[in-house]
Amino acid sequence: MNKINTIVVALFALMMVSSCEESASQDTSDTKNTVTNSESISTDATQEEEVIEAEQSVGDRILEIKAFYALIQGSTDQNKNCVSDKKISYDGMEDQYPFENTAKECQLKDHFMYQQVHLNGYECGETCTFYYKDGKRFFTYLTGSAEACGYDYRIYYDREGEVIRVLLAENDCDGQEVSSSIEVTDEKGKQEILRSVAHSEKEFKSILQK
Repeated sequence: MNKINTIVVALFALMMVSSCEESASQDTSDTKNTVTNSESISTDATQEEEVIEAEQSVGDRILEIKAFYALIQGSTDQNKNCVSDKKISYDGMEDQYPFENTAKECQLKDHFMYQQVHLNGYECGETCTFYYKDGKRFFTYLTGSAEACGYDYRIYYDREGEVIRVLLAENDCDGQEVSSSIEVTDEKGKQEILRSVAHSEKEFKSILQK
């Protein structure tokens, strides 16, 4: 009888040990799953943020740019933290008329900055302004005239500084105000505008020795 009791007690103890081992194994597994799930959620959130950043539509980006532009235009510090210079140039005509070209660069709060260049010539002139946030150009506005012909260019950029939209406004060379802006979709017309902007940027750098 004692032997039977001893066997029963031993079997019961073995079952208890086995049950505890299963419980400990299950707890460890649950802990690992919890950590893995937490890491997965964190990774998924990061990936989701990257997807949202990458998937910003052109329309949303332009709305963002307009908000940036409004902040700069409404700033009371537009002309307080600036460096500027000027240069005399000649229009190349026989009489060699001298014209003064000017450039300035202004730092604003919240990591905004703009560069502006005024170029003058015989019966013509252009003003081009480049707008930046965090060192990335987000918008360029160029307005000019040649005799009675007037024109405006607006260039929008994505967050990486790539051109996403080009707009043009012009008159009929009648001295009147330019028309409403239209999007330039043909590649040739777009490249002509971008070359004009590149020329203004080159002149800006030559004046401020950038």
